[in-house]
Amino acid sequence: MASHSPNLECRIYEAKYPEVAMAVMIQVKNIADMGAYVSLLEYNNIEGMMLFIVNLNQYKLI
Repeated sequence: MASHSPNLECRIYEAKYPEVAMAVMIQVKNIADMGAYVSLLEYNNIEGMMLFIVNLNQYKLI
């Protein structure tokens, strides 16, 4: 008897990746020294990275 698994993959947008500086919904997976590894929720949970800039003890997302 074959098991039937539902296809739960879903992408909200037609493009495979978001444009630079585009606002997207994410889930933070891991925070590292130079940035955070995230899943892009609206793009089928592909992995991305948000880089930090450290300047005079202040963090800035780029």
